[in-house]
Amino acid sequence: MSDLMKFFVASFEKLSRINSNQLNGGNNNNNDGPIFETVPMD
Repeated sequence: MSDLMKFFVASFEKLSRINSNQLNGGNNNNNDGPIFETVPMD
């Protein structure tokens, strides 16, 4: 995978995390599931 593709994938994952947090009421809830808690974000 090219560096450019890695950049887009990482950006998309960050945006997805932000959007899901907003939909779930921000960072105050602990019900987002284990995926975002265990996968490190660069």
